[in-house]
Amino acid sequence: VYTGQAAVFSPGQQKDMKRLLSGGELQLSRAAEPGAYTLQIVVTDALAKGSDRVNVQSIDFEILK
Repeated sequence: VYTGQAAVFSPGQQKDMKRLLSGGELQLSRAAEPGAYTLQIVVTDALAKGSDRVNVQSIDFEILK
């Protein structure tokens, strides 16, 4: 299990403030074993209330050798 550092998001000049876009990259270790993995992203909206405060998305991927 790998957990990265939390990062502050700045929306900048987005066209639709209800659907914010962002991007980034993740570099896996060359020592990562082949197999099935899940990447999970957790976003916390400090201005939102209740169940809208945290959003979680995940995607499965596989490392092949």
